[in-house]
Amino acid sequence: MQKLIKIIACFSVCVCLASCKSGYTGLKTPLTGAQPEEKTVSDSGIAARQGDWIYYINGDNFTREENGRFHEYAGALCRMRADGSDKQVVVDRDVSLFNIRGEEIFLCVYENNGSVAAKALIDGTGYKTLCKIDDIYHGGCYAFGGDYIYYTKDYRLYRMERSGENKKRITEFKIYNLRVNGEHVFFTREENENIGSVFTLKDGEIVQVTKSAAYVLLITDTNVYYYLLDNGTVYRYGVESGEHKAIIYGGYTEYCFDEESGLNVFSISQDDSGEGGGIFVNGADGGEKTKVSENSGRCMAVYDGYIYYINTSKLNKLYRCAIDGSVDECLDEEYIFDYDTLDILDGFVYFFSEDDYSRVYRVNCETKKTECVELEEFSDIG
Repeated sequence: MQKLIKIIACFSVCVCLASCKSGYTGLKTPLTGAQPEEKTVSDSGIAARQGDWIYYINGDNFTREENGRFHEYAGALCRMRADGSDKQVVVDRDVSLFNIRGEEIFLCVYENNGSVAAKALIDGTGYKTLCKIDDIYHGGCYAFGGDYIYYTKDYRLYRMERSGENKKRITEFKIYNLRVNGEHVFFTREENENIGSVFTLKDGEIVQVTKSAAYVLLITDTNVYYYLLDNGTVYRYGVESGEHKAIIYGGYTEYCFDEESGLNVFSISQDDSGEGGGIFVNGADGGEKTKVSENSGRCMAVYDGYIYYINTSKLNKLYRCAIDGSVDECLDEEYIFDYDTLDILDGFVYFFSEDDYSRVYRVNCETKKTECVELEEFSDIG
C-alpha cells in the first residue's frame, strides 16, 4: 500500500509540473564549468562524458504517455562529476536520446504524446524544438549523423541540418530500423507492413544493399551487421568494399559485435524443455563458436574481458561472464527491462532499474558496487 500511495502522490504532482512547462526555452541561468572543447566519450547511450562532466538521462520517465512525470526531473538530461557529486539539470525535458558535439546538445524529446527533435547549448540555455517527428516509441526513427539529423515523418525518411534548416525528404516509401554513423546511413524498407530489404544512401542516391528482407543490427565506422530473414544468418557488410560475409549461422536472437576485441557475441533463449539456451562467441570473421554461459542474455556489451548482459534466464538481473567462459556472475539483483540499453562509460555500467521506478543506476565494473545516480531522489510517503 505504501508503494501505491507513493505512485499516486508523485504522479498527481508531476502532471501539474509537466503542464506548467510549455514554451520551455532552457535554463534561465547558464551552468558554469562546461568544457565544450573536450571530446565526447561514449555518445548516444544513457551516459556520455565531456571533459570532467558526465551527462546522463535521469531515469526512464515511463509515465510519458499520460503527459506526466514520475517526479520533477524524471527523464531530464542531467550532469554530474565522475564521483557522482555536483548533480545538476541541463535540459528539463523528457529526453529519449541525446548527442553532444562541442557546445551543442542534440536531443530526441518526448512531449505532447509524441517525439520532437530539439537542440540546446551545453550550459543548458537556448533550448529549441527543431521539428516534430514520428513517435520513436511507436515505430518512428531518429538518428544523429554528424552534419545532419535524420528522422522519419509519416514513416518516410527525412534529414535536416543541425540548425534545423533545409529539411529534405529522402524516401517516398516507408522505412524503419534507421542506423546512422557519421556519413553512413542504412535503413530497412517497409513493404506491405512487413520487413523489406536494406538500403543505404550513397552520394545522395538510395542504393539497395540486400536482395531480400533483412534487419540492420549495428553500424560502425567501417562495417554494417545485418540479419537476413531468409536463412537466419548474420552478415558483415563492408561500407567501402561492398563485400557481404556470413559470420553467424543458426538464427540466434541477440547479438553484440565488438570490433575492438575481435569478437562476435550471440545468444538464444532456452526452448520449452529448458534446453539449448546460452551465450556464445566466435571471431570477427566467424568460424567455430564457443559457449561461454548457460544463461540467455540481452542488451549485451563487451568491456575489459567481460560480456555484460541482462540475464533473461534469471529474472532480468544484471550479469557478466568472462569471454573465455571462466566466470559467470550476478552484479545486481535489480529487475531491468530487456529492451533497455546497457551503457558502459569509464568503467561503470549504467542502466534503468524497473524494480526502483526506472531510476538510473550504475555498477562499478572493478569493485562491483552499485549506486543510484538519480537527481531528485524521492522518499516514501506514509
